[in-house]
Amino acid sequence: MKPQQGFIKCNVDAAVFKDRGQIGFGCVLRDENGSFIAARNGLLVAAGDPVLAEALSCREALSWIKELGLLNVCMESDCQLFINAVKGEFPDSSYFGLVVCDCKNLVKDLENCLLSFSRRSANQVAHALARAAGFMPDVGCWMSHPPPFILDVLAYDLI
Repeated sequence: MKPQQGFIKCNVDAAVFKDRGQIGFGCVLRDENGSFIAARNGLLVAAGDPVLAEALSCREALSWIKELGLLNVCMESDCQLFINAVKGEFPDSSYFGLVVCDCKNLVKDLENCLLSFSRRSANQVAHALARAAGFMPDVGCWMSHPPPFILDVLAYDLI
């Protein structure tokens, strides 16, 4: 789904590498026309729970958005449980709940940040970035020019 006029879209995804006790995160920023702005990926040490992996990935993306000083961002995740948790008001003292609380605070710190659910089929660039993180030695960050390994999927990804 296209973001509102004047908004930047941020797609986020996670990949779980259970055998290594790590998760990969990936996020891509695009303008309202679908043009590439920036992308980031990396690895985190974490348990192999996919929902927790999505929450941690979203926290990384929100922190990056804040660091960049971006305004008017529509962030999408293909994890409905996480999106519902962030939009909900239910206290949760689990590790997942603490990450959700961090995300809620980051959203409050950002000006005009909207979170929504996106189908997995519309989240392929972020997925490719998250998977690639498992084979990269460090955090990847690309501004203005996408990395070569996402060019094909970027061309076909649904905005």
